[in-house]
Amino acid sequence: MGIERGASIYDAMRIGLVRKKILQNIESFNDIYNLSKTCKRINLYIDEESIRRRMMWLRNSKSIFIKLKEKSYVDSDVNLLSLEEVEFEKRKRINSESREGDQFPGDIININNRVNFRFTNAIRKLNDNEYDIFAGKLAETMDLNCISFKDMQYLSLWSDIFDRDISIYIIGYLKHNNVRCIEIPFAYLITDINKLKEINHNIFDGLPKLSKLIVNVSAPFIDFEEIVKNKDTIEYIFNDLSKVKDSSLVLLQTSIGDNMLIEYVKMIYKIARKYKITVRYKIECSLETSGKLIPILKKCNYFSLGKTITSLYSSLNNSIEFYGILRNVQHFVNLEKFQIEFHFFDIRKDLEDICGSNFKDLSFKHCKKLKNVFITVDYYKLSQIDSLEKEKIINNNLRYLVSLMPSTVEILKIENFTNLTKDLLEMINNFMPNIKLLESLYVSYKNSDSLNVFKNLQYLKCINKDFIKVPETVKLFSIKQFECRWNENSKHENERNLKAYFKKFSKSLKTKNEEYIFFNNIIHWDHYKCIIQNCDWHLS
Repeated sequence: MGIERGASIYDAMRIGLVRKKILQNIESFNDIYNLSKTCKRINLYIDEESIRRRMMWLRNSKSIFIKLKEKSYVDSDVNLLSLEEVEFEKRKRINSESREGDQFPGDIININNRVNFRFTNAIRKLNDNEYDIFAGKLAETMDLNCISFKDMQYLSLWSDIFDRDISIYIIGYLKHNNVRCIEIPFAYLITDINKLKEINHNIFDGLPKLSKLIVNVSAPFIDFEEIVKNKDTIEYIFNDLSKVKDSSLVLLQTSIGDNMLIEYVKMIYKIARKYKITVRYKIECSLETSGKLIPILKKCNYFSLGKTITSLYSSLNNSIEFYGILRNVQHFVNLEKFQIEFHFFDIRKDLEDICGSNFKDLSFKHCKKLKNVFITVDYYKLSQIDSLEKEKIINNNLRYLVSLMPSTVEILKIENFTNLTKDLLEMINNFMPNIKLLESLYVSYKNSDSLNVFKNLQYLKCINKDFIKVPETVKLFSIKQFECRWNENSKHENERNLKAYFKKFSKSLKTKNEEYIFFNNIIHWDHYKCIIQNCDWHLS
């Protein structure tokens, strides 16, 4: 059947063979989604089609090297006379995936819509009267308004902690219409206040959608006296931040600190609250305790900041440590995310032996803002233990931990559990009935349809070797299968499983690492893409 001259795209899409040909020539779901928005009928036609596309995860990282022209370094005694002698070199992208992305025939998913910039500054003596030109030139080299950064929402800046030429001052020269969050190292707050005053405008003015400043407080070698000396600078910065609508400050810790770090955090918190800035403290490093009686709490008393902490990650070797956390977490009224890794011990039984009944009223149920829970087992430390005994104790630990959680949890991640029964999963659903996203990593189930107990489940991510019957409520499903070396039929079984998933979902994406993402309604692609980008969806 031919198409008459002057026929519309709607007329063409009505014809099955023509529709298939048109869609075959559209490489990405982004473009297919844009086509589907033109007309309800076209959207229905597209929904009828089975469409498979390739996908690539992008970790967008850039490196800028600042040096004298025709030299790779400058001696510490050399005085820089003119910026005409300085070269700002944008080096190749750090990861190979970024290079491949320039010509990739499919959907490129930039994780968290994030771009990382790493600065290496070989110029150690910059004249004060040229600092303005230096900052402007650096911002120009970053080129934030290029096409590849158009959708960027998260900007991370990092440089040598001893470099005082690159600081938060640089932000005053950046312009981007979509950036909502900037992450900087703690050292960026230590700068000359006179340099900031020379900008003559709010340093965040060039980022109209900015609402969050993340300060990574993990960097070492910062003298507390120097921070106190720069208190006026921090006040100046927070005064500017307070004028940003709905602004918040996140203090991010990614490595273990000490009590001096807590003093830094308390000082920053006090200044921020003075300017009515919302402050969150995220501990995203493992509080590894090495089997001792909470030595980490003696070294660094994180829990003294309980009401500020929104994220906590703990690795446990025994129940005494968990008891200490349970007691202290009663003050964590703003906790939003909790990650726990436990080794081989029976948590509840050991607590009864050690504490009697003193622990039974302790739980996370008062944490009414807790939305995200991650429970994992360290299997590397369990290799010498009988598998049946291991399975029983580990699954009992899961039962106990689940019973402590509030009903507010919407995201649950479980890792390294075996043969979970429907009864256990129903218990999880009873205590956390609002789970919308489940991440199941290296978890096996007694029954393939076990996940049907989760009545509100919408998003499901799995790494496993067995078939999973995807609940009807699930709109977005991701799976990465692995083969069992001792099972000759494993590859065939994986192929059979994929056929079942392709039958259930009409749209799919595949990465080079054999990770698949499935969904149905193309009109919701924009929402699904947002979930994929911002919920740590990548399994590769």
